[in-house]
Amino acid sequence: MEKSHNRLTGGSGLGLYLVKIILEQHNLSFKIENINDSVCFEITLNSQNLNQN
Repeated sequence: MEKSHNRLTGGSGLGLYLVKIILEQHNLSFKIENINDSVCFEITLNSQNLNQN
C-alpha cells in the first residue's frame, strides 16, 4: 500500500472515484469495500463484457 498519499496526509480518494466512473462507462461489474485501514476494490471481468467494446 502506498503510504505517502492517504486521507491523513492529503489523499482524497479521487483515483478510486475515477476508476469507478471508467468501469461504469464500460458496464463492468465492481465492488468497493472499506477493510480496516484500506480499501478492497474488486473488478469482475468476463468475455461477454470485453467483447462489447
